[in-house]
Amino acid sequence: MDAYGVLGVETGCSDDEIKQAYRRLALRYHPDKNRTPKAEAKFKQINEAYAVLSDPIRRAEYDATVRRRAEGPPRSFEDLASAFVQMFRGGRAAPSDQFGTGSARPTINPWGRWGNIGDHHHSPAPHSPDTVIPISVDLALLFTGGRKSYSFKRQVECRQCAGSGAFSAAHIHSCVRCKGSGLLKDESSFGGFSGLVMRACSQCNGAGHHIARPCGACSGAGVSIESRSVTADISPGLCDGDTLVFPGLGDQLKGSAAPGRLVLEIHAGSHDVFTRNPADPEQLHCRYSISLLQALTGFTFEICALDGVWLSAPVSDVVHPRMRKVVLGEGMPRRHIPSQRGHLIVTFDVQFPHHLNQELKSYLRLLLSPQPPEHLLAALRAQEHTRGAGHVGAPPLPPLDPSRTYRSCVLRDLRSDSQQQQPQQQQQEQQQQQTTPPPPQQQQEQQQQQTTPPPPQQQQEQQ
Repeated sequence: MDAYGVLGVETGCSDDEIKQAYRRLALRYHPDKNRTPKAEAKFKQINEAYAVLSDPIRRAEYDATVRRRAEGPPRSFEDLASAFVQMFRGGRAAPSDQFGTGSARPTINPWGRWGNIGDHHHSPAPHSPDTVIPISVDLALLFTGGRKSYSFKRQVECRQCAGSGAFSAAHIHSCVRCKGSGLLKDESSFGGFSGLVMRACSQCNGAGHHIARPCGACSGAGVSIESRSVTADISPGLCDGDTLVFPGLGDQLKGSAAPGRLVLEIHAGSHDVFTRNPADPEQLHCRYSISLLQALTGFTFEICALDGVWLSAPVSDVVHPRMRKVVLGEGMPRRHIPSQRGHLIVTFDVQFPHHLNQELKSYLRLLLSPQPPEHLLAALRAQEHTRGAGHVGAPPLPPLDPSRTYRSCVLRDLRSDSQQQQPQQQQQEQQQQQTTPPPPQQQQEQQQQQTTPPPPQQQQEQQ
């Protein structure tokens, strides 16, 4: 199997490209999201390929094996000797077996490393790769932090046959042709040199034995699928791509000593009100709709934060469509300092009326003109006094809802901070120029100008 082909990347791609390709395919073929029959097998294949290519050592071994296969058999006695040394050295399974079908059956490669030769008990068990599962976490949980349980499926060693794939030990028979070694010796010559070449037994496919009756629980596969659940501790401020690792809860390959690690990859879920800025994960964004009357006369900004507390702030300035303001300290918590938070960016949407009659348009033209007619203003004042308001102006803002818990905040213009910093910086530079004495050369020039008398022509003009 081609590990690079499984992930759809080039041979010389970077680690980031491998990680991005893995995330994209894992989300597409995850059994919890993809219910097609081949999705589960494809997801395991993707995990095993990623386990090889994400490990620099295993990736180097895999690349070396692919190159040796492309080069063909050894062309000299030194190459042949090196191949035999690597074959009989044993070690862990060849990369092609580590991410292939997950079977303990060896993949014989006379020109590279390989494991599980003959007696499988004399070589270390294959390493189970990490099982990476993307999970969706609510934005509110990433804001407050907490615990949440997740269910998943994993591959484990069959408990009934202990991974052998046979109904019982009596149903495992040694191969007659290779006498249980899984290998056959062939005499061959390379470049004028003759020698013995070991190849896999074609009768037992290199396993060294036959299974007369397979296990009824796993149908001879040696592994089974079980459902598990895990409780994850979600820290405040976690970002997309962050991982939670659980040792021993991942998939277990056939013949491996222990299961691999379970890696939960965080992906923030969508929210009805707030969105997170991908470029700045500590920054939150939201849109706030107001009427044209509120935009012109003022209103009370109220919004429920992710922790359930309502934010409130009076707004008296005229608000333009798509105007943005910032609420300091009401963004996402900082990952390593949860007590500190980023900022909330609010974008205002001003809702205009769909229709106005001619009378209202006439009043608006008069009221919004640069100089409203005095008789119109007098009529409005009289109407206010008739209602018993006692003063002329906009009606008071409605009170806050007593059933809600509020936290006061301040809406600031996004550019106000930068506009305030520029005059302050200019004042500081001017003060430094006034307090800092000039250099010695400039002082001497100033003294000379003060002590040197003016020329005769200038003296006569002064007289």
